[in-house]
Amino acid sequence: MSRKNEQGMVLVYVLIFLVVGSLLVASLVPVIGAGSRRHIARRGQMLAGYAAEAGIKRVVADLVRGADALSPHYTVPQITVNEHTPTIDIRAATIALPSDQLYVDPGVRDPSLSEIPAGTGYLMRLHHVKEGELRINWAYSPAGPTKLGISEGLTPQAAGRIYAWPEEHLIATAESSGDYNYISVDITDPGIYTIVFFNPLEIEKEERVLMPNTDKVTNPFGPGGSENTWIYVRAHQDYIITAAAADVSVSAYVRQVPGPSEPSGWITNEVLIYSWNPP
Repeated sequence: MSRKNEQGMVLVYVLIFLVVGSLLVASLVPVIGAGSRRHIARRGQMLAGYAAEAGIKRVVADLVRGADALSPHYTVPQITVNEHTPTIDIRAATIALPSDQLYVDPGVRDPSLSEIPAGTGYLMRLHHVKEGELRINWAYSPAGPTKLGISEGLTPQAAGRIYAWPEEHLIATAESSGDYNYISVDITDPGIYTIVFFNPLEIEKEERVLMPNTDKVTNPFGPGGSENTWIYVRAHQDYIITAAAADVSVSAYVRQVPGPSEPSGWITNEVLIYSWNPP
């Protein structure tokens, strides 16, 4: 009888444990389910946030190559990341952050500037010049007569190779017969500025005898010095870029230095992300 009672008590205890365990499991199921749903939601937000950031960085890649992201001709890129295709909005920044004078490459990779035959020149434009100094140094070989010019605003001639020295709209000019030419002006009116590098066709010698000039090979870009080719300027374009994926939105304040220019594609811009508004 004692052994049967013990077995009966064990069965009772087992039944009690089963009942209590079932009640505990039943009470934990909603908690576990809620935790799992929160984890899935957090993971979904994280993946959407990464997709939104990737959309902004894709625009930044275009800005590095000199794109004007505010132009009606600019095509906003579409990318798919983590199964999200973010919607991208680009606007001009309305808050002006401080800026510095910087050395800028005028586009020495452009064949029209890398080698300038006698009787031709190179015309370029910076679209977002700010107040400050505008200095230009053109270093070249072999030594010989050259001209530099600066115009305010647009000029009739298209950017790139030119075949005549522009006589109108110039606010400053400089001539040299050495192996570099230098010009400097103070900018008080922000806006578009046109810069002309020109290699005259002929050299005027004594007694007004004209001699053929030589083709000029432009020295590489470098930050300063008479032996390098550079522009020293305060120029940039600021953007607010917002990308949304699912219910996540990410914004960035982005600066493009020196900003859009002509001819396009030859100046590698420095692009700075000054601030992020994370999801």
